[in-house]
Amino acid sequence: MGLFGDAATDLSIHLDGDEGLFAGYRDLTFLSPLLAGDVLEVRAEVLAVGRRSRTIGFSAVAVARAVPKEGQTVSRPLPSPLTLVTATGTVVVPHATKEQTA
Repeated sequence: MGLFGDAATDLSIHLDGDEGLFAGYRDLTFLSPLLAGDVLEVRAEVLAVGRRSRTIGFSAVAVARAVPKEGQTVSRPLPSPLTLVTATGTVVVPHATKEQTA
């Protein structure tokens, strides 16, 4: 969840020039467990832009999977990414950007 917050901050800075305020998550779904040693990609996509809010879709996918039976630090690349978590979140922009007020 922390990585989703980081991704939302990055998107907000690029979109609005401000890190914004994370209002909350909805549609949070855990699909597979995260294992120590998994290599993750966090994906974030702006789904909707309101006057002062942004709706963002998130996913965390494993691109390499830990193999704990073979050792604490062993991971193997996956043939295709494995989605671990999906969510939708809302970020509030504390002030309108120049483009929004023009």
